[in-house]
Amino acid sequence: MNAESPIPPHRHVVSLRDVRDLGYITEEMAALAACKSGPVRLLEGFQAPNGKGFGLLHIEANIPRGRQLEGLGFNSAVEFVAYIAANFVMVATQENGRLLLLAQCKNDWLHLVVEWDPEGFWSCTTAIPKRHARGITAVWTK
Repeated sequence: MNAESPIPPHRHVVSLRDVRDLGYITEEMAALAACKSGPVRLLEGFQAPNGKGFGLLHIEANIPRGRQLEGLGFNSAVEFVAYIAANFVMVATQENGRLLLLAQCKNDWLHLVVEWDPEGFWSCTTAIPKRHARGITAVWTK
């Protein structure tokens, strides 16, 4: 018998209304950022006691950030990530190979950090609302 191993909880893809692909890095964006194209997904992830982590559990662990998201009109961290992934207007690269996707909401810039997953998609590491987009050099803008 060749039974498949269960998916580890931190590798579970979170969906919003049964949609797993929350956004997409197009061929054009990928060429400008020197990376791969592919869908943007949110994994369940994990949060370590030292504050390190990734994915939904990492984003939800920051209580003050949760209050910020509510103030911006988001009912959940999943909604927040999905909004950025579907509405980003700027892509920047980071030295560690991750991409920074930025979307605007009201007067804030919403930052979504994603990294390439070997299973063929961009995985959300973290998401942060900020009041600015200073110091960011975009490789792609809408």
